[in-house]
Amino acid sequence: MKKLDKIMAVVMSLTGAYFLGFVIWQAYDHGVHPERYVTQSAPWYLSIEINALITAGVMAVEMILYILLRRFAEKRGKK
Repeated sequence: MKKLDKIMAVVMSLTGAYFLGFVIWQAYDHGVHPERYVTQSAPWYLSIEINALITAGVMAVEMILYILLRRFAEKRGKK
């Protein structure tokens, strides 16, 4: 059970770290190259919002998978 906890903690942490890195990179790129974002019809932070929704979905699936695996492991351990 502890091994599953560690693995899922690492997977969810990597997902969060990816999103944080993307946000930092996007904000930095907007500060360095604002001319790229002037011509777009959408705001420059729209890609961050879309990525936030995707990341939230992925993390929700990871949490559901974690809960299901944990329940399966508990049932298997009781038998």
